[in-house]
Amino acid sequence: MKFKKVRYYMLMFVMVLLFGAYIGVSFFATPTSADTTLPSDDPTEGLVPDEEEPGDSGDSNEVTELPTDAIDLVNYALDIYNNGEGSASTIEYIVQNTGVWQGAEVGVVQYAVGNTYRSGSQSLEEVYFYYEDADPLIEGLLLSNNLVMQEYRAINTDKDADTLICVGTKDYDYSAKTYNLNADSGYKDTYTMADGLNQFIVVQSLEFPLEISKSTVEVKTYDTRSSKNYITVKLSYKLDKLPEEFDLYYKRNSALPVVDYTQYNYTFVISKKTGELKRMIREEVFTSYTASVPGGLTINSKATFSQTFTSMDEAVEVPKPYLSFAK
Repeated sequence: MKFKKVRYYMLMFVMVLLFGAYIGVSFFATPTSADTTLPSDDPTEGLVPDEEEPGDSGDSNEVTELPTDAIDLVNYALDIYNNGEGSASTIEYIVQNTGVWQGAEVGVVQYAVGNTYRSGSQSLEEVYFYYEDADPLIEGLLLSNNLVMQEYRAINTDKDADTLICVGTKDYDYSAKTYNLNADSGYKDTYTMADGLNQFIVVQSLEFPLEISKSTVEVKTYDTRSSKNYITVKLSYKLDKLPEEFDLYYKRNSALPVVDYTQYNYTFVISKKTGELKRMIREEVFTSYTASVPGGLTINSKATFSQTFTSMDEAVEVPKPYLSFAK
């Protein structure tokens, strides 16, 4: 009985080590969370139609003439996002992992919630990383070995000033969305834009990082009928067309070895009235393998990233959390 318990905790340790910093954090948790939930089968659920949004005084019957080709439509919406006045969004991230080692199975679920803002040359990606664990013994093991992070992290960029500033703190409350930035519990790092992007690879508040074309994606769904207000396009990204930087992202932001993608999909929800993005959902399925564990270990992962836009092609105020950093 004692041997089984030791093996169990050893497996916990190995799994956390493998996923120790995927996007900066790893968690043991139940499959659900009060703040972060898996998306429903309806990607338009909860969206507010354009004519019902506060401050919309235009003619609700005026409709922009949109491309009829699915890929052209996505690029139309991405052009507004990439080159418009600005945007704001809420983000949710869930990564579900399972692995089997010597007959024992374990699940690891990672959570993150946050916001993005972009206006002119400035942007902010802020994320609350957290985990939930009902077993205090496991929590103590993880925290005592610094293998998990409970952290607020914010990345501000300013292209005109050529700066990328990252701050983070463990003194925070993800439920209340509050944080206290200071040198005792946090950090502040300043980079040039090039060095910062080399460090983080992808910053969610910047431009969409992938090329969408007939040579890089396959159209899985082009739904113009199910919703009165939205068009839904689901694309499957061709795995051999994923940029090399995406492999660097995992290597530099996690303890994962090289991952083997089996699926990489994007769903775009686009307004029929304006052609603007209302929601993007990224779904990744991949496996990874490590020989550092006796007998080897294979991990199966499914990651779901959802970004819901609250403002598009409008100048927004970009908060600067680093200004509150106290030394």
